[in-house]
Amino acid sequence: MKTYKTNRILATVVAAFALSAAAMVSPAQADVPLPPEVKVAVDRAFAGNLTDADRSLLVNYPEIAASVPDLAKTEISKTTAVPLTTGTLGTSPAATTAATKCNTYTGSARFKSLLGFTIYKFTHKATACSNGTKVTSHSKPTYTISEADYTVDNWSVTDKTVTGVNTSKSTSRIQVKVQQCVIKVGCYGNNYPTGTIVAKANNTADIKTTAR
Repeated sequence: MKTYKTNRILATVVAAFALSAAAMVSPAQADVPLPPEVKVAVDRAFAGNLTDADRSLLVNYPEIAASVPDLAKTEISKTTAVPLTTGTLGTSPAATTAATKCNTYTGSARFKSLLGFTIYKFTHKATACSNGTKVTSHSKPTYTISEADYTVDNWSVTDKTVTGVNTSKSTSRIQVKVQQCVIKVGCYGNNYPTGTIVAKANNTADIKTTAR
């Protein structure tokens, strides 16, 4: 699937301000190739190894810095919908004991650029039912990519698994490969947002969302 989001008015304003505060760039200068160290810094950013020196360098190229991911700015959140229902997934409530409870667990990560703009938000969720002794069911995880910046080119699922049902805890995992293109630099396909939900027999869960 593909998405293109053109609402970058704020990014444009910031870029224009940064350029005017430094020095006006002539058309001839605009065509000058980027210094090699800029691409090296962008490469490190997509590998999750952005340094303070890289940040200091890239802010001098606001159009690039507006899209380059800075994992230190990632915002993580998680929620639990309690209770969702009574009963086991796919089974009528009357067929199970009243002690069986089903909760929907959700985790998300908002990935931001070096300048603080949202690149995209990754959200994953799964529903698990437990009876106090074991996890009786755990749905396949689902995900959404929302608020995607126009530089996000496409994404696809690389892993979608559920294990451990009918034991004291079960795990769902979903991983998505996101490709993003940075102007004047190139495209990168090494973003792998991953969501993991470990549901437990006591109707709680450990929710984890990571960049890769």
